[in-house]
Amino acid sequence: MPAKKKSEKVATEAKEKLRTKPATSAEKSVTSAKKATAPKRKPAPSKAKAATAKKVEADRKVVKEAKVLDRYAEKVKKVEDDHKEPLPLDENGDEQINFTDVTMKRKAEMPDFLHPLLEKTKFYMHRRVPVLIGAAIAIVIVIFIVAFASVNHEYDGVRINDVFVQNEVIDAYFKDAVKEGYPNTPEAREKIRTLVLEEAFLASEASKLSITNKPDVQRRIDSARARVLIAAMVEDYAAKHPATDEELRKAYEANKALYGTQEYKIRHIAVDSEADAKAVIDRLNRKESFAKLVAELSIDRDRAVGGVQVVRPGMGEEAFVKAVTALKVGEYTKVPVKSSKAWQIVLLESVNAVPAYPSFESQKEALAKYIALQKARAYFHNLADNAKIEEVR
Repeated sequence: MPAKKKSEKVATEAKEKLRTKPATSAEKSVTSAKKATAPKRKPAPSKAKAATAKKVEADRKVVKEAKVLDRYAEKVKKVEDDHKEPLPLDENGDEQINFTDVTMKRKAEMPDFLHPLLEKTKFYMHRRVPVLIGAAIAIVIVIFIVAFASVNHEYDGVRINDVFVQNEVIDAYFKDAVKEGYPNTPEAREKIRTLVLEEAFLASEASKLSITNKPDVQRRIDSARARVLIAAMVEDYAAKHPATDEELRKAYEANKALYGTQEYKIRHIAVDSEADAKAVIDRLNRKESFAKLVAELSIDRDRAVGGVQVVRPGMGEEAFVKAVTALKVGEYTKVPVKSSKAWQIVLLESVNAVPAYPSFESQKEALAKYIALQKARAYFHNLADNAKIEEVR
């Protein structure tokens, strides 16, 4: 036998012996460990089971879609009920949602009992979509308004310690001040605001001291309350009894007559007694400066501006105006003039023509308020004068 064939035969026999040789205990342990850690393979599902699982998943999807359609149909139905009139379709039909293809597809997939629901949803969704959007926006706005109304609007005012003052209260005080001639400017409003806040704060502090229990404090509170009520009553009467056209015209002509056509620019020195006034006249006669004597002797508050005033006939105390109109420019009174507050020495500096008196229409509103208030005051004064007064002991 050739050497090559002999060597091949020996190798084949050795492999056979190795394959058929019993495994040692170590080899058996390694083999068992590999089998234990190896992942178990799931048996391949049968085609019938796979088809069943797919059908179940499809049914779940159909039912889920049906529930969504049901909820949406209810919402749309509510919107439709709120609009009794049929809603118009779009002009071009472009904005109209076409559910035809979708409906037919879903209808084929749905159980029979869900078909009416799909048809109902289709009917409502063919309505104009912007109406639904508008309804949704309206709902959001209502929710916002309710939420906003429930918020504590303390930011619409000012808090000082534990005292809160609303802006509308400050505005009301400012409007009243403007009616009385206060300037309508931001700076003026800020001053009123400061006064109102200070008053509210100090009133709160006073209430903590229990001083309202004192008889004299309570009496003054009652008196202030009575004055407020009386003023409100007068205003109410004036509003219900306005001035007539005849009353307005009569008041206008009377004021126009008092306005006059000339005004007199004067300087005056006010002193306490007739003797003091005569002493001033003696010094003027000795050529002392009128302006110097005003600054030195006058007790009137216009001393700060040199005692200068503008006087018109009919707009002042009769004796004082008469003395002024009797002077010539550059003359001063040689006899002291008695006024309600002091003894006067007057120097006439100039006589000037006055601007034209304002028109009736420009004065009408102010005259109407004045006349109505005067009528109201006269009415209540008469009411009080005729009230029955009894002494009770």
